[in-house]
Order: sequence, then structure tokens, then C-alpha cells
Amino acid sequence: MGQDSGDGGLNENGYVHRLMRIRCSHGSIDNYINIPTDHGVMAGEDQQPLLNANDHIAGQNVIHFGKCDSDENPERVFRKALVGSLLGGALLGGLVSDVLEKTGIMSFDCKPKTDEVWEETNDRNILDGAPALLMKSCLTCRYGGIITLVPLDEYPQENEDQGQEEAPEEEEHDYVKEETDAVLQAAMERIASTGEQGEQAVQEAQMYMAAAATAGTATEAASTCGSMGDYFPMTFGPVWMQAILCSSQQREENYVHNQSIPLAGPFLDSAGMIVSQGLMDAFKINHFTVAQAGGGAVAVYNACKLLKGEETPPFADIVYDMEPSGFLSNAFGMMPCGIANYFVREGYQVELEVSDIGEKMQKAGAGMLMYAVSGLVRCVTCSKTDGENFAFYNLPEGMGDAVQTIDTFRRQVMAQGALTLLGMTVSDKENTELED
Repeated sequence: MGQDSGDGGLNENGYVHRLMRIRCSHGSIDNYINIPTDHGVMAGEDQQPLLNANDHIAGQNVIHFGKCDSDENPERVFRKALVGSLLGGALLGGLVSDVLEKTGIMSFDCKPKTDEVWEETNDRNILDGAPALLMKSCLTCRYGGIITLVPLDEYPQENEDQGQEEAPEEEEHDYVKEETDAVLQAAMERIASTGEQGEQAVQEAQMYMAAAATAGTATEAASTCGSMGDYFPMTFGPVWMQAILCSSQQREENYVHNQSIPLAGPFLDSAGMIVSQGLMDAFKINHFTVAQAGGGAVAVYNACKLLKGEETPPFADIVYDMEPSGFLSNAFGMMPCGIANYFVREGYQVELEVSDIGEKMQKAGAGMLMYAVSGLVRCVTCSKTDGENFAFYNLPEGMGDAVQTIDTFRRQVMAQGALTLLGMTVSDKENTELED
């Protein structure tokens, strides 16, 4: 057996030794196979121990394969189902899930579940009581992945110039993923302990996914969400979370109507910022009034006033641009992904924040705070004033003064029963690059 293994596994009947590469059909990266205690037989130039069929233990022999994209992964199935139920069905839920996964907002770490032994092994050569492992051997993960040995000709090339690998770049702390994981993992743990999806667990996860899907964090996320108009369902899911679209005819009629209405009245402050959406029943959005369902458009207009000043587009134009993204049919309905999509198309840097929101917003041109509570999704625009204070625009009743700190606002939101507060910053790309 030692002689046969001298080829290092160049063919499918070659033997397998420690530190050879393995891959999973649903993993994002290849990894090494390991063995903590050898079976008494070595092979290869480095004299590494050979493996047998019993070397299949997850976390010991099979470490991980990065991220998992298997539809049989229970964590992934659960989270995608939450997004689907939130947005009214599997079709749109799947589209949004794909966007969130691709941009890293929602991802699923590989946690192998390899309970069975390796198959396609060498039954004629028994190594420490079990058949020897071969290059053609395969292993099945309970979550649907097929694990195989990587052919040697697909190994990465060594660095011939330096003979050393470059030091990996330090990964940026991903607060968005951290927050998502914490919220959804807590929901899953409650379900696991009770054996059923408790209403509170599902609502908590849905609210977070509502805000995450709405904000988007990158150009790809925003532009993809912005193109989902044709897929928004009209009749499924919780009534307050149904996504509603605007027909082309209604959109054109609304545009002509809104252009004829002067943007003036008690809903504006002295600087021209919208501070009372509830008084804007003269303006139309979809087949509702802005007072009923224009929160997303109002937030965009106020942010544009902070970023562009006198060059801010007419309110009618902003409503027209936002309508194809659809909105949630709760009071003040917030446009799913439309807010981020609008500013990305305008050339701004858009980022989602869940930690140190106040600090991040101090450096941004405009900020928005999003939360969901009691069947209501809100987006409030804010801007830095002095010290730690921010000016808030279009505040709902009971949310305190128009000038306050982010922490004060957060406490008020949480006191009303909101489970998650997210911040979205919008900044000029040139200024962002200079700061970096």
C-alpha cells in the first residue's frame, strides 16, 4: 500500500494523506483534510499520514468550506422562508434573498454535518481497521453537499517569485452580517426549543429582513432591488407587508397631477424640508396619497435637500422615480430597496449601519433611520447639527424634539416596541474617497 501511495494521488485510485484538498459541491472554497492522530502509515514528500473511511468527522477531519448555498441547509431554508413570507411569496423572497446573499448581507457559514463514512474507498487495503481513502472517494453532508478530493492539477500555483504567500488582508468588521446572524440565530434557537415557529420569533426576524432588504448596501444590491418591480406580488403575505406597485398609466397620471401641486404649505419648515407628511394629502403616489403611503419618497426628498440644496429635483420627479420600486402597504409605506437604489443611481455612496450609527452619520451628507413597529415601517431623515445632536425630519408623533441625539431617538423607538433600528448613510463618493 505504501508503494501505491507514492504517486501522491495522481489518479483516482491513489491514496489520500493529510493536508490534501477537499471541496464541497455547495461550498464557496476548498479546504484541507486533516487527521489529528495518524494510522501508522505515511506517504508523500512530507511523509503525511494516510486517511481511512472513518476520517469523516466534522470539525476534526472536515473543517468547513466557507459559505453554504445548499437549499437543504436548514438555516438557509429558514431565512429564505422569512424573506419570502415578509415580501409575500417565494418568487420575490427568493430574488431578494439572492441579492442579500450575493452582497454578503445575509450569508450562511458552512457547518458540515458528515455523519456517514467515506464511500468509494479501497476495501482491499484496511488501514487501522477501516478501508483506505482514495482520490475517487466521496463523502455526503446531511445538508446536501457532496464532498470530494480536489484533483492535483487544480491545486493553486505556489508563489515562485517569493516562495511565500502574501499576508492576507485584514477583513473589515461586517456589522451588518453580525447583526443579521444574531437576530436570526436567536429566532432559530427559540424555534428549536419549542418545536414550532413562535409568532414573536418570526416577527422579529421579518422586521430585520424588512429593513435589510429595504436599505441595500451596495450598487449591485440597490440596482437589482430596483429592477424587481414586475415581480412584486399583490395579494399574499400579511396585509401590512404586502408590496404594492404602480401601473404605468397610474404613474403618468400621478406625475401630471403632482406637477400641478405647489410644494408649499404647513408641511414644510423654513428651510423647505418636509416635516409633516400627514398634511400632504394633495399629492398622489400609486393610488394613494403621499400622506397615506409616501414615507419613502419624503425621506428621499429630504435627503436630497441636505445633499443638493437648491438643485434638489422637484418632489413630483422623486415620486415618479420611486414608484417603480413599489412600497409596503403599511401606513407611510417605505419603498423596498428603492431608497438605496435612487441614491446609487444618482452617484452617491450608500451604506447600511447597525453599529455606531451616530458616529457614522456625523460624517455623512445625509442619514436615514429605519425601524418597524406595530405593523408600521418608518424611515426618518436626519442630519448633523452640533455636538452629538442631529436634526430629524418628518418625525412621527411622540418621537420627541426635532433636534436630539441618535441614542435618544433609539431609546424612543425601542420604547414603542421596535426590535431593530438601522441607519443608512448617503455620502458624496469623492468626499468618501478623500476621507479613506
